Amino acid sequence: MTIYLKVGVTLFSIFNSMGFLFGKVTEQMIENFNAELIPYQIDSKEFGFLTVITSMPDATQQQVGEVLHIDRTTTVKKVDHLESLGYLIRVKNTVDRRMYNLQLTDKSELMLKQLWPTLINCERSVLSSLTDEEVQNLNNIFIKLVKAWH
Repeated sequence: MTIYLKVGVTLFSIFNSMGFLFGKVTEQMIENFNAELIPYQIDSKEFGFLTVITSMPDATQQQVGEVLHIDRTTTVKKVDHLESLGYLIRVKNTVDRRMYNLQLTDKSELMLKQLWPTLINCERSVLSSLTDEEVQNLNNIFIKLVKAWH
């Protein structure tokens, strides 16, 4: 089934919109991965939050939020939730006592190691109609796009 947008006498197919198509693929990946995360009481965004902290040891809440383009209020909510589950701890910043550095716990490091293959499997299942070469090309294109707006 093709969905069309009619503007005057012109028909536009929503399937010609890359934004729509990227969104649909992303929705499916997120839905699949979130289902796997239910036992851990987190979602894919919180998994991503923890993943960023692995590459930014002792980053502040503000720094992690900036990297992920998350507003301050949402960042605090994510940190509160992850801290309540024992996945990270806040440590007072030694330079600015108003700020906190974020550190992963052993629990979160183990979870991230265990779930990384699950994330890859969820992505691969959504992309299963593509060849390995097509998946690699798509990945390279996404990397190029992300670098362009940073």
